[in-house]
Amino acid sequence: MENKINCPRFKQSLYILFFLLILSVSSDSVYSQQGSNNSADTNTVNQRTIVSGNIDPQIKKGGSGKIFVEEVISESTGFNEGNLGDYITLKVNNIQDLLDESKAKDKPLILYIDGLEVKNVSARVIRDTTSKGWLKFKLKMKGAEESWLELLRRPELTTRSANLVTISTGISGEKEIETVKDNFSLIIYSENDYFVFIAVSILLLIITIYLAVKTDMLREPAVDFTSNEKRPYSLALTQMAFWSYLVISSYLALYIITKEFPSITNSVLALIGISSATALGSVLINYKKINESKEKIISLNSELKAIDDRVENIRRLTEKEKTPMRMEEFRNELEHLNKKQYQLNDTIRETNKYQDYHCKGFINDILSDSCGVSLYRFQIAVWTLVLGYIFIFTVWNSLMMPEFDNTLLALMGISSGTYLGFKFPEQRQ
Repeated sequence: MENKINCPRFKQSLYILFFLLILSVSSDSVYSQQGSNNSADTNTVNQRTIVSGNIDPQIKKGGSGKIFVEEVISESTGFNEGNLGDYITLKVNNIQDLLDESKAKDKPLILYIDGLEVKNVSARVIRDTTSKGWLKFKLKMKGAEESWLELLRRPELTTRSANLVTISTGISGEKEIETVKDNFSLIIYSENDYFVFIAVSILLLIITIYLAVKTDMLREPAVDFTSNEKRPYSLALTQMAFWSYLVISSYLALYIITKEFPSITNSVLALIGISSATALGSVLINYKKINESKEKIISLNSELKAIDDRVENIRRLTEKEKTPMRMEEFRNELEHLNKKQYQLNDTIRETNKYQDYHCKGFINDILSDSCGVSLYRFQIAVWTLVLGYIFIFTVWNSLMMPEFDNTLLALMGISSGTYLGFKFPEQRQ
C-alpha cells in the first residue's frame, strides 16, 4: 500500500498542468492575431501616406516625418541672399513625401515668396542621400510678370535692396510648406547694377544728343544741299528719337537688373509704330512740298525768262518806232510786265522758303511754324512727354515694359494724325 500513488493529488496536478497548457495556447493565439492586425494597420497607414503625401501622426518619431524648408541658399553668393536672375536652392526635409504628393495630385511644385505663388517658375530636384533634398528655382520675371508685379507693389519691397522675404515651396494652388520667416534677403537690384544702368543710359543719351547737334539726323529734309544754313529740327523725327531712346535704355536696364531679356509689350510696339509712322508721314509731306516748290520755281523762272525776253524786245522796238501812239503802248506793256515780274519774284521768294528755311533754336523749331507756336505741335509735344513720364515710372516700379491703356494710345495716335493733317498747309518761317 505504501508504493501506491496518491490518486487525488496526482489528478489535481494533471488538471493544473492541463489548464496552464490551454491558457498558454490561448495567449499565443491572441498575441498572434493582435500582431497580424497591427501589421495590417501599418500597411494601411503606409499606403495612405503615399497617396496623400502627409505623414500620419501615428508613425512620426520625434518630428522626423515633417515636411518643411530648412534653409534657402543662392548659388551666386553661397548665402541666403541673392538677386533677380539668380538660382536659389531650397533644402527640404522629408522631400520624397512632398514629391510623392505632387505626383499623385499631378500638380507641379512652385516657388512661394511671402505667401505669393510665383507662377511659371518650375522646380528642379537635387536629391540627397538622406531624407532631405534640394529644390532648385530661378528668380526670373519672364513668364511670371503678374506674380512679380504684385510682389513688387508690396511696401516691404519698395527699397529694392536687402529685402527680407520668406521663401518656400509647395504644390501649385495649395498653401506653401512651413519654413522660417524672413529666411532670404532678396535684392531687386544691386548698387553695381544701378551704376552700370546709369552709365549706359548717360552714354546713350550723349551719343543721341551729339548726333542730333552735329548731323542732320533730326532735321527737316531738303532738296537743295548747297545752302550753308542749318535746317530746322523736325518734331516728328525728334519724337521718334525720344521713344527709341526710352525703349532701348529701358530694355538694357531691365536686362542688367533681371539678368534676362524683357518681353516687348504690344503698347511699346504701338508707341514705336505711331512715332515711326508720324516721322515717315512728315518726311513724305516735306519731300512732296519741296518737289512741288521746286517744280513751281522752274515754271516761274521760265515765265520770268519770257517776260525778260519781251522787255528786251520792246526796248529794241522803241528804238525803231518813234510814233507817240506806239510809244504809249510800249510804256503800258512795260509797266504791266514790270508788275508781273515783281509778283513772280515775290512768289519765287515765298516758294524758296521750303528749301531755304533755317534753324532758329530747338524749342522754336519743334513748336513753331510761320505763325509762331502752333497748338497742334504743342499738343503732340506735351502728350509725348506725358507718356514718356508714365513709361519711365512704370519701368521703374514694375521692372518690366509697360502696357498702356488702349484709349491713351488712341489719343496719341489722334495727336499724331492731327499733326500730319496740319502739316500739309503748314508754312515755314
